[in-house]
Amino acid sequence: MNHRETAHDVSLTILGPEGPVVIDFGISRALDHAVTQTGAFGTPGYMAPEQVSGGEVGPAADVFSWAATMVFAATGRRAFAGESVPAVLHALLYDPPDLSGVPASLRSLVTTCLDKDPARRLTADDLVRALTGDDALTMPDASPPDFEDAPPRRVPRRAVPAVGVAAAAAAVAVAMWPRERDPVRPAAPALRFGAELGKPLTGHTNDVRAVSLGTLDGVPVTLTGSDDETARLWNLRTSRQIGRPLAGHTEWVRSVVLDQLDGAPIAITAGDDGTVRVWDLAARKQLGRPLTGHSGWVRSVALGFLNGTPVVVTGGQDMTARVWDLIAWKQLGTPLTGHTGVVWSVAMGNLDGTPVAVTGSEDRTVRVWDLNTRKPLGAPFTGHSDCVWSVAVGLLDGRPVAVSGSRDQTARTWNLAPAR
Repeated sequence: MNHRETAHDVSLTILGPEGPVVIDFGISRALDHAVTQTGAFGTPGYMAPEQVSGGEVGPAADVFSWAATMVFAATGRRAFAGESVPAVLHALLYDPPDLSGVPASLRSLVTTCLDKDPARRLTADDLVRALTGDDALTMPDASPPDFEDAPPRRVPRRAVPAVGVAAAAAAVAVAMWPRERDPVRPAAPALRFGAELGKPLTGHTNDVRAVSLGTLDGVPVTLTGSDDETARLWNLRTSRQIGRPLAGHTEWVRSVVLDQLDGAPIAITAGDDGTVRVWDLAARKQLGRPLTGHSGWVRSVALGFLNGTPVVVTGGQDMTARVWDLIAWKQLGTPLTGHTGVVWSVAMGNLDGTPVAVTGSEDRTVRVWDLNTRKPLGAPFTGHSDCVWSVAVGLLDGRPVAVSGSRDQTARTWNLAPAR
């Protein structure tokens, strides 16, 4: 099996009964795939849920990705769809796959491999046996609408190969998977916990205040922001700076984000000069005019989607958080007000389909905001005894949570799931 990945597409060459078959999915282009702040390297909708939620990733993740790819090969549609990357990731984590159009003889196999719980998926060995007709396996029936609670049934030998070329070719691809390591990337050497990888990234002339991880044209990169008033992009494989610094801020760069806009990789920076700036990483130039509106330093920035529109949420010295439309290039609605101290940190998330912002402040509280209504969701989270410097959102055992870090020398985890 040969794998080719570029900035625009992903293709696989697999061996079918009729000979080599090239499947060009155009996955990255279809999903507007580019660098992300999360650091989860992969194509949204084809990654396993544990890769997105930060869980333990093992061979079961490859099985999940195989099944998602087979759905696309069989139907021309993604198993987990959405109009934006956050929407796709939400479907990946919480929704059943769309298996309409998947041949019946393949559906049960794919259903089992797309289980949210990696422990309930088939192993690669079991998958090979099922595809080659070497064994009969017990797996969920794909006919009930409830993906998680489907009753088991037996799949007889030789049932799956009847699917045709796509499944037969997939069988060979799976059979060729090494049992212990990735066929594309060589096995990494064993390293002690905490070992430094690569050389230090040197070039800034003052404190480095912010970092963001992602990929650019398939290369792992990091973006750094500094008190030298620049942001810099680095190739993590070579430990070298990519291109010239992003220069334009006239004060310290406090927060940085790697992501995309209209399919093009971008960087977003926020600084003590009261501005937020968006950069075209390919051209190494600023896009549009700076976003201004805060009456003091901008301490933090986060990027996400609001009803399909890319937006930036910022937090500042003026004790507000603000939402900016990156299509209309203007502030959306009124500022998010309620904090009684500097808003040091912001993060974006999605709760049951509601886009939210989470903010941490010098007033020692963490607040959650409904971005549709611009109103807080519930009361502020209290518990920290000093300034809240940073916040992040994610999942803990499938439950949405916020994590905050404070000058009181603690980090705290907060439940974001609505009470039922």
